[in-house]
Amino acid sequence: MLLEEETLPAGKRFQILSPERSVRGVVSKLSVGKGAPSLRAPQHGQSAPGACFEAGILRFRRSAVPVPFVFAFLFVSIVLTNWPARGDEFASLKVEPGVPVRREFGDMALRILVDRQKAALNLSILLGGRVVGEKALTPYDNVYPLKLQAGPNVVEGGLFAYFGYAGEVSSLEGDFTVTQCRTASGDCKTESLPYRQEIADWSWSSPPILQHWTVWLTPELNAEIDLQYTKGQTVLATFETVGQILRTTSLTQGANRSQFTEGAAVGTVTIEPNMLLTMRPATPAQMGGVSLDGVFSSSDHQHVKYAGTIAAWPYVAPQTSGGRAP
Repeated sequence: MLLEEETLPAGKRFQILSPERSVRGVVSKLSVGKGAPSLRAPQHGQSAPGACFEAGILRFRRSAVPVPFVFAFLFVSIVLTNWPARGDEFASLKVEPGVPVRREFGDMALRILVDRQKAALNLSILLGGRVVGEKALTPYDNVYPLKLQAGPNVVEGGLFAYFGYAGEVSSLEGDFTVTQCRTASGDCKTESLPYRQEIADWSWSSPPILQHWTVWLTPELNAEIDLQYTKGQTVLATFETVGQILRTTSLTQGANRSQFTEGAAVGTVTIEPNMLLTMRPATPAQMGGVSLDGVFSSSDHQHVKYAGTIAAWPYVAPQTSGGRAP
């Protein structure tokens, strides 16, 4: 090993290569010890991309590395620096529900909109600036297979959504390949850019709505049913007339029965006493649903008896990150 010195002005960038380690930085600060000033280098196995040293004498040991090896190393470094991104270089984009965002992967662009109130993720795929595909992902349908083309541009693979409950992290992941022209000239030579990464993540502060139903019990009385995306399959039921609420209740697996011993009325619209709602949770073996048993009246419909299902939904299989079943 040879000892070498070089005087560098302030602000000059430097890089030291050796078989043991690589040190690089900008001359800004000089470490002074006994004898001649010397560079304070990191320990073995570490690098110092942010290291700065002042103008002065830069002292380091030079190894007898063959010149071809150095040129080969520099060539590889340049190539890797300009190599197309494959996913590791992209951090997952933090998305706010209700705010549209856009991400680009070569000649492919992806528009993302997380619904503010519903458990839904709206996606649009663009190739060469043109929309070639759109899909809304939900916990029931959380995979978007991709096989889209616009001229020489092609995208193949898939997008996978993981829907977490309120307060948990939901995410969109991609595993696809974009084929595009390497040059803008008329002679198109294609290249394929594979991507496998988490694209975006978000969180709902309150339970989003998985499904909604409106049921008319009389021409003036309607029931609004919301199935929330929760572990307990929470159902919110509201009975209203022209926007005025007569009765409201919630049902879940742990409390799946609600009975009103007293009636309610707004003008000529009435709900007679002892109205009963019962919730049946969805399982792999049965549909979930809400049944209603009650008597209702309005101005031209008196004592209307309703006994039956007012909402029904399928089972949602558990998910893991990436939208795939465990």
